[in-house]
This record gives sequence, C-alpha cells and structure tokens, in this order.
Amino acid sequence: GHAHPTWSFWATPFLGRWLRRNFRDETLPADGKMKPLQVIEVKEDEDLLNVATWEDKGTKQWCKFDIPDPVEFDTILNEQST
Repeated sequence: GHAHPTWSFWATPFLGRWLRRNFRDETLPADGKMKPLQVIEVKEDEDLLNVATWEDKGTKQWCKFDIPDPVEFDTILNEQST
C-alpha cells in the first residue's frame, strides 16, 4: 500500500522520531507476542506509520480508502450468471 499522510505541525515530533528510527536502522524490542523488528525492514510508508502509531500506544491504523472508478464495476455488472 501507499499512504496519503496528512498531519498538522503537532505531529512533527512523532514523524521525526520515526524517521530517525528508520534512518538509524533501529530495532524494536520483542514484547512477548512479537519478535524484534528492524524498522528498516518495514518497506511501505503506510505500514511504518501503522507500526509507529501502535508502538506509541495508538489504537487506530493509518489507511486511506481509495474510491474506485465506477467503470471498474462494469465488468461485474455486465457479467452474466451461469
């Protein structure tokens, strides 16, 4: 996936902290349920924003629903049932 991040200046410390962790190739410690995770191994920006949010005790996930083009439904709507 790819993120469409939006934030205000209040998020700057959060974004800076996680950008630093990525640049430094830091490892998040195991927590009993999860094994240690190298931050650099999280390849997608949306995935990293989710990991960062959850590590900072957030309860949401960062995602954007892309509204499909109505033309994409033509195949389904025009399909004949067998």
